[in-house]
Amino acid sequence: MSMLQNGTIAARASVVLLQPSAQPPGGLWQREREPRPPAPQAAPHAAPRVPLFSSGADEDRWSDKPTEHENRGRKRTWQHPIDVVAGEELTPFARAAIVGEHASMMTNWGDAGIGFINTDLTLALSRMPEGPELGVEADSHFSDRGTAVGVTTLFDRRGSFGSAMVTSVSNAGRQISNAQLNVAVKAHM
Repeated sequence: MSMLQNGTIAARASVVLLQPSAQPPGGLWQREREPRPPAPQAAPHAAPRVPLFSSGADEDRWSDKPTEHENRGRKRTWQHPIDVVAGEELTPFARAAIVGEHASMMTNWGDAGIGFINTDLTLALSRMPEGPELGVEADSHFSDRGTAVGVTTLFDRRGSFGSAMVTSVSNAGRQISNAQLNVAVKAHM
């Protein structure tokens, strides 16, 4: 599917659906550790709220203030996204896509803010997410000469269920500072 703006493709999307079946025999490589969501009492899921953020090795320290994560550590977020259309509850896939979009922020956020803007997002899910809250944890960031690639793991309270890969270009002239992130996160809700 393509979206045109003044006769030019402005966005495009495609989907590949696979038929679930039995797992093959044998063991497979997996991450050394699973991402950990915040404790349930720290992130009540009754309604959408401001996203929580965590960084570095301290996976138990979550806050809704991006300035508390002005560092070069691995970033993660935990979110209960808002319904995009009033009165229409998000589907599990829509929640994954909305939260997966934060792959750019999680992989491109450094100690001076975010200096890249995403150009493409690829979302790959092994299962649909469970529950209204989802997380995204950065796995990698590679950049050179103003071009970046980042990969994240998507997770819910059951565990990891997919990946989001984002390609980005430098946006140094409009870099978002950590202080601006605080304002943007509060305005999000």
